[in-house]
Amino acid sequence: MIGGGKFAVYRFDGLIKDIYETLQGIYNIWLPDSGYEMDERYGLNIYRQIDRAQSQVIMDLCIPVK
Repeated sequence: MIGGGKFAVYRFDGLIKDIYETLQGIYNIWLPDSGYEMDERYGLNIYRQIDRAQSQVIMDLCIPVK
């Protein structure tokens, strides 16, 4: 079960290989300047659309914040 609370949500629409780089930008650039802190709860990824043939994905990256 995922506990309630605030989450920062980023809609990723791109190549599967770019997900890691995008998360690094969120954690290393956006988060420190946002005024939020990462919470100790679990984050989650919500996959909206996957095109394996083109290596494309649309997903919501949900990061627990406080």
